[in-house]
Amino acid sequence: MGLLKKVFTNCACPQGRMGRAMLKFMNLCHAPLTNWGLKLVNIQDGWTMLDIGCGGGATLQRLLKRSEGSMIYGIDISEESVAKAKNSS
Repeated sequence: MGLLKKVFTNCACPQGRMGRAMLKFMNLCHAPLTNWGLKLVNIQDGWTMLDIGCGGGATLQRLLKRSEGSMIYGIDISEESVAKAKNSS
């Protein structure tokens, strides 16, 4: 598999060492847009929230900081993403 194809595959479903690197990159690069979007939502304490496509878990952490006593869930197609999100909590 060519390097470019491997990079794009790991954007959709991060796997292995390259996938872990991609998750770090996505958490960092998506932060400005995520923070902007979360400012537009009047998040309340005690909410139950679901992050579909949770990636490396950075948004899960942001939601936890914005909602005391909340239940935050994340799902992702990538086992690598779920493992990273679990470790970042």
